[in-house]
Amino acid sequence: MKNITKHEYNSTLFLLARPLFLGFGIYKIINITGSYYYLSIILGIFLGLILNQIIKKLNNINIIKIIISIILLIYGTYSLTNSISTIYLNQTPKIIILAALLLILIYSRSKNKENIFKIANILFIINIILFLITSLSLIPLIDINNISLTNNFNLTNILISAIYFSLLSTIPYLILPNFKENYNYKAYLLSSLYTLLLFTLIIGILGAPVASIYKYPEYIIFKKISILNIIENIQNILFMSWIFESFTMLGIASNNINKKILLSLLIVIFITYSIFITKINILF
Repeated sequence: MKNITKHEYNSTLFLLARPLFLGFGIYKIINITGSYYYLSIILGIFLGLILNQIIKKLNNINIIKIIISIILLIYGTYSLTNSISTIYLNQTPKIIILAALLLILIYSRSKNKENIFKIANILFIINIILFLITSLSLIPLIDINNISLTNNFNLTNILISAIYFSLLSTIPYLILPNFKENYNYKAYLLSSLYTLLLFTLIIGILGAPVASIYKYPEYIIFKKISILNIIENIQNILFMSWIFESFTMLGIASNNINKKILLSLLIVIFITYSIFITKINILF
């Protein structure tokens, strides 16, 4: 940790609070709460701050870190394979995309963990720039009627969604080294507010009923962006930042696992995905 600066660590904290929302996370929260998404997210942020204090105590337990790393690797590789296939390479067999991802993970495991934090620092800067582009371009497209409250208020759904948000935004912190000493709640808050604004853009532009149809509603609103009415179709660049966040999470997770065990695990993931690809897609 001596070679990791405070800013690099904070940048990683910002990035890791977001990758589990890719695809399934956003879709699930919108379907549960609809126009009341903001109540569940605000409550979820407070719950997340509490969970982070618990994670401080659990982070140094090595077996927990390894188990969470394995779970994130399994879920992350599936989620990333699915999103890349859906958004970018829908004509390419998913098994080929997965194989490429696994090779990248093997390569990243051969590098020092510090390199991932340095890359995360660069990705954070890119994210902020893309955040400004997204906000300035999409906020004028918000229809206030889409955000207006309905009569479908359900406290149970809001609480369930809040718990869901808090878990998705904090679980990746369990794989970080020296979390207790380096945790900065401001980085977590900034990342969570970033996610809250993204939800607001999605609901404000598409409306909850329409947004709940799409698996990647964030990509749909990105397609509406144009810069000075000249540069269009930049949604692929914007969505790519989310994929880089997932790579950051997978890179750190892979570094927590012994190289031989990691290689065996990745082989099992590849074989399992190859055999049960149809059933896995139905399950998720």
